[in-house]
Amino acid sequence: MLTRVFDLGVVCFAAAVLGAMGCSGDSEDAATPTATTRSTLAPVEATATPAGPTRTPVPGRVDVPSVVKLIDVRTGTVKTLHEDRVTAAWDATFSGDSVVLRVGPGTLQFRLDGTAIVGSEPVECRRPGSSAEIAGKTYPGIACGTLSPDRSWMTYRVDAPEITLPSGQRVTTWDQWLLNVKTGQTRLMQAGLAHCGGCDGRYGPRWSPNSRHVVYAEIGGQQRRFLTEASTATTRTIGTGAEVPLAPSWSPDGTGLAYSSKAGSPTTIEDLAAGTSREFSLAWPVAFDLSGTVVYSPAWSPGLKAENLTTTIANLASGAIVARLDGAPPSWFAPLPATAIDASAPGGLLAVLQQAPGCAGTAVYRAGTLTQCISGGVAGELGRGGSIAVARKTGAVGPAYGTNFETVSIDQFDV
Repeated sequence: MLTRVFDLGVVCFAAAVLGAMGCSGDSEDAATPTATTRSTLAPVEATATPAGPTRTPVPGRVDVPSVVKLIDVRTGTVKTLHEDRVTAAWDATFSGDSVVLRVGPGTLQFRLDGTAIVGSEPVECRRPGSSAEIAGKTYPGIACGTLSPDRSWMTYRVDAPEITLPSGQRVTTWDQWLLNVKTGQTRLMQAGLAHCGGCDGRYGPRWSPNSRHVVYAEIGGQQRRFLTEASTATTRTIGTGAEVPLAPSWSPDGTGLAYSSKAGSPTTIEDLAAGTSREFSLAWPVAFDLSGTVVYSPAWSPGLKAENLTTTIANLASGAIVARLDGAPPSWFAPLPATAIDASAPGGLLAVLQQAPGCAGTAVYRAGTLTQCISGGVAGELGRGGSIAVARKTGAVGPAYGTNFETVSIDQFDV
């Protein structure tokens, strides 16, 4: 179960595993960290899009379609954007005043009222033959890569010769290039990045939210990590370590970058606008809060069974510790973990954490005090203005099957 929060809405989805999972407007609130009461808000199901293709039922097993729902947090209205038993939705994000779904190899786009936007697909890269095509323009000899948030730039790879590592292993390499989507100009960012020879759990290019910089790494060899300024293609090495949990994190405005070479080591935070950097004592993983004024560690807990976790929050400008709260953000399970801290929320610093003593679920902190416990909560995410979305486990069913999966048991959730 994954959620993404926008100012006035929540998208909840699971790639190929959401059919048995509820995604409702119900919530569990509490006046104290231990007592819970049921909300009286009843979800209203708006007109749903027709279900997609069906598949032959399997006797004795629960059929789980891929479902994406949009919730208006002001009214509790729930709208089904996608329901399909053959093609899975594997990503759902807010883009301006619309919702973009990645469904199979393509995309779907919806307004915030849940209506489909026909003939107005978001700008993506397609590859007809040996050329990339973006917004109807063809770029011969270029492979599709990672587009910047403003769709002005795209990174892409060009295969390069094999090399021999010091270990004696022969691996292929690639050169990392940059395309100016508007002009068609290409520039080499970094040559000779080593492949790992079949590894997984590595991350690709990550653009800054303002589309001015991009970080990327080689997945073999020295596992070097690079930072490139897009307008000039100026590149420098910022460290080593290409595993996904080590992927650098960006501030909301794209001017701040946090990174480290290994879990538990100190964190370097750069202010790219000012051209300065400093080392924080916060151990990696570290993330910026929604306001961009504080950083916190850990950005996700190291394991589902971890104990005695504490989240440390530090002022970005001074480095001073703002708070230490029991618990931690959910265990890392996605390339972009949810944001758990907001220093600019109404009423003071807001946090949603797991594994806090005395709370068997998601703990909500306001101004440093534990004020609510959402029983059974397994992951929380903050939206601007103090909104909180929480996935709350309600049970399990099984055996179950769905798009490209079979399992003896699958969890059920409310949001």
